[in-house]
Amino acid sequence: MSNYPYPEPHTFGAPRRVVITDAEAFQMPCKCVVCGSDEVSLLTYTQDHVPLIGPGIGLVRTTPVSLPYCAEHARAFRGRFRNLRVAQGVAGALLIAGWIVGCSKSFRAVLGWDPGPGLGDAMFCGSVFLFLAATVFLIKPFLYDAYFKRFGNRLAIKSHSEIFIKDVIEANRQIARSPSVQCVH
Repeated sequence: MSNYPYPEPHTFGAPRRVVITDAEAFQMPCKCVVCGSDEVSLLTYTQDHVPLIGPGIGLVRTTPVSLPYCAEHARAFRGRFRNLRVAQGVAGALLIAGWIVGCSKSFRAVLGWDPGPGLGDAMFCGSVFLFLAATVFLIKPFLYDAYFKRFGNRLAIKSHSEIFIKDVIEANRQIARSPSVQCVH
């Protein structure tokens, strides 16, 4: 446990949510998205969303986000995504290597394997591909401290930090609607 002067914001319960009814009028609170500290700087990145997939069409949706973070939590956020990129890079290299070895008769001959790819090759490449897909669609959304999604002029915000959601509601009283958190005035 750190000696950080702010309360621990994360809980094991469901994420808190707030819907901003007018995204153009939204005001981001100038407090850390994790702990509520006033000593913050903006961290800008692009959030990915589950893609829209239709017959023969895939469209990746993204949202540009600038969130206030204190130095400690900005470092933790960057570290989580650095670790994710390393894991994805290793898995990508394994997938390419598995495909090359699986499809190359000369590599397979050097290793003393059957000349054609087998079930083991397909299972290896399939497992690595599923891991990569899981990092994008299942793991990555949980690494965000706050998750933003825009629907027309509405903005849905989800976070495990009750402090952040209360700060958002406080900064946007007239346009904030939240079923999970009530601000005490």
